[in-house]
Amino acid sequence: MFRAPSPAHLPPFDLMCQDLGLPPAKIARYLGVTERTLRRWRHRGAPRAAHLALYWESRFGMSALEAERGNLIAHYHALAAMRQRELHQAWRMIALMEAERSDPAANSPFLGDEPRWDDSDSADIQAPQGTGRSACPYTYSLPFPRKAG
Repeated sequence: MFRAPSPAHLPPFDLMCQDLGLPPAKIARYLGVTERTLRRWRHRGAPRAAHLALYWESRFGMSALEAERGNLIAHYHALAAMRQRELHQAWRMIALMEAERSDPAANSPFLGDEPRWDDSDSADIQAPQGTGRSACPYTYSLPFPRKAG
């Protein structure tokens, strides 16, 4: 999937140059052109490659990346919670099947208890804020402590 915006959605080249807050000499050096070429691009329009290079360095491109990152975090939190619910459902089914055995044979398979792992330093994660959902009834644990935010 391409993440670059279409030409119609790109902010004006001059606005992005101003947004960076850098002297024209630094912007020109970053783009690999002379200051004269940069001035011409600011007044008459720049090639798409130069336009995109500044877009990803400006607050406009950073904002787009931040929004995508937030969406991915929400997606993978929901996916992890779903997988944990599926795992617990499978363990409940196994426990039910083992409880229903009335006359086990000596060589009957025994699947044992649900595996346990050390949760002493794990963090309970709730549904991400701002997802538009009500409080999520499911939690799951990560094997590392949550960063103080």
